[in-house]
Amino acid sequence: MDKNDQGMLGTQSLARALAVLDAVASGCSDQVAIAQSVGTTRSTTSRVVSFLQRSGFVRHVDGRGYILGARLIELGAAALAQLPLTSLARPFLQ
Repeated sequence: MDKNDQGMLGTQSLARALAVLDAVASGCSDQVAIAQSVGTTRSTTSRVVSFLQRSGFVRHVDGRGYILGARLIELGAAALAQLPLTSLARPFLQ
């Protein structure tokens, strides 16, 4: 395995997980819709969604399906704390 191959290990799984998050954010609320949006098989979608659910990135709500989870709020808050609003707004205010 060369250096380029080593750098790519795990990126497909990460890309799929991020694509599932994007699908849920855009309104896909069941695994069939998520699989169609992401372009994965039902079994792959099920594994990724289960992992994201165990990790708190998505939740399943009866009657609504999958929604984004609270772990994303935690990450958003941490990102905001690391990049103050003034730094974000400065280019638009100048």
